[in-house]
Amino acid sequence: MANDLMLPGAIANGDLSTRQFYVVRLTGSTIAGGFEVGVTTALTQRPIGILTNDPNTSGQGAEVVLSGIVKAQYGDTITIGQALSFGTDGRVAPILIDSTDALSKRYVIGQALQAGTSGEVRYIDLQRPYIYASTG
Repeated sequence: MANDLMLPGAIANGDLSTRQFYVVRLTGSTIAGGFEVGVTTALTQRPIGILTNDPNTSGQGAEVVLSGIVKAQYGDTITIGQALSFGTDGRVAPILIDSTDALSKRYVIGQALQAGTSGEVRYIDLQRPYIYASTG
């Protein structure tokens, strides 16, 4: 039995071949009804899930996990159980419970199941609905 929820009919909004395991957002929809996705590039963009394949052209099928246990590309040092968000490059980033944290005021997307450092691909628990967290 699968442990994740997938977005049906998702398509890439461009070349995402180097963005496998990145956080993605909805960028539009096609006449055929597909859900167009692209990598998150701003902290205020509402995420839709994690891209799990590597489509290399616009309109190519994109496998997007909406929630569940999924691999994700880390963009910083992350510890087990840490609350997670994403950076402007679409990689997963930690949220610290500290009002001075530069990573505050972000969408909370889940928690880390494995420790890791920037550039590593590790398992996370991707949780919906995504909420906007603010420590300030």
